[in-house]
Parts: sequence; C-alpha cells; structure tokens
Amino acid sequence: GLSGAGRAAAAGAAAALAAAQAGLSPVEQINAAIGASTVVAAGAGLPPAEQAAAVGAAAGAAAAAAGYTPQGQAVVAGEAAADRARQLGLTPQQQAIAAGAAAALRAHAAGMSVAEQIEAAAAAARAAGTVAGMNSTQLAEVGAAAGGAAAAVAAARAGQSGTAQAADAGTAAAMLGARYNMSAVKQAETAGIAAALAATTAGLTPEQQAVAAGEAATAAAGLAGLNPTQSVAAAGRAAALATATAGLN
Repeated sequence: GLSGAGRAAAAGAAAALAAAQAGLSPVEQINAAIGASTVVAAGAGLPPAEQAAAVGAAAGAAAAAAGYTPQGQAVVAGEAAADRARQLGLTPQQQAIAAGAAAALRAHAAGMSVAEQIEAAAAAARAAGTVAGMNSTQLAEVGAAAGGAAAAVAAARAGQSGTAQAADAGTAAAMLGARYNMSAVKQAETAGIAAALAATTAGLTPEQQAVAAGEAATAAAGLAGLNPTQSVAAAGRAAALATATAGLN
C-alpha cells in the first residue's frame, strides 16, 4: 500500500543497507540508493519533479545512514535531486528548485533548524544552477526562490496559516536577495514572487495571493531602504504579477 515515493524510499534504503553490509564505501552506498530509487520511482510513473524528489530523499537518507553530517546529507540530497531532474529533461530553474526542496527536506529530517533548512535549500539550488550554467543574476533568483519555498514549507509544517507561510517565504527570499547583492527593487520583487508562490501552494485565492505578494514586497522594500513611493510601486508590480499568474483580469 505504499505510494510510489514510499516504494522508491524503501528501495533506496534496502539498496544502501545491502551495500553497507557488503562493505562498500559510503559513496557507493549512496549511489546504490540512487540507482534503486531511480528505477522504482520511474516504474511507478511519478511525474519528473516527484521522481527527482524521491531520488533526492533516498540519497539523503543513505548519506545519513552512512554517517554524513546534517549539512552533508542536505548537499547529497540536493545533488541527487538535481542530477535526476537534469536526466529527465527539466529546465535549469526546475533542476535548481528540485535541489533546494530535496536539501531542505533532508535538513529537516536531520534535525536542522528552520534557518538552516532555508540556507541548505538556497545553497543546493545555487549549486545546481551553477552546474546547469546559470549566470549570477539567475543564481541569485533561484537561491532566493528556493530559500523562500523552504521557509513556506517549514511554516506549513508548524501549522501556520497560508498567509503566514507566504509572509515567511517573502522574508526569507528578501534576506537572501540582499545577501546576493540584488538591487533594493529586485529584493522587493523577489519577495513578492516568493510570497505569491507560497500563497498558491497553500491554496489561497488569487486575490489573497496578490495581497500576500504586495505585502511581502512592501516589507522587503522598507527593509531595503526604498522610499514610500518606491515601496508602493514595488508592491503594485508584485501584486500585478501575482494576479496575472493566478489568471485574474
């Protein structure tokens, strides 16, 4: 009665255990988990993004069993998810987001704090983007997006409302954007996009998504030192983008 992802996880764990019992190295144990989970996830007919997630999860669990540090486990999970996403023909951005999500999930499983989960997601996304040939602007965008998504997932896990999930996503994305030397306007827009995505995932209405995007952009604009007029403009752009994405006229 296991789901496709559950079967992939079980197959990965079994393969890693067999490799360990055979005296293979930690890297070989992880590769065994990747191979087994890849075959099972594909055979289960999972969508590409879910296959990448399943392989990343299996690799991260194998790294944990092999004694890797929590940070090391997150790196392994992110790399495995990105590799599988690349093999399945996903875009560089999708590869980076898959890496970030897998790394954050593993970081959580390894007992890392929410802040560490956000950092792990951003780092994994940027690493995958680098492999995929992204430029510095694109790397900043995917790092901020992955960190924002990880913040939203952590908020959902903690039972927070969809609005709170969106706010946390915007805050994390803006913080990372500032670190990556984005302009103040770009930080605000990035926060708005991250908040809108989180609001969508949380099942909020298109109107609520637009409000969440505008509020996140406004908050980020204020922190970045934009004046009130610039803040309002940034909020408007973020809300307009969210409404267009949500299909509102």
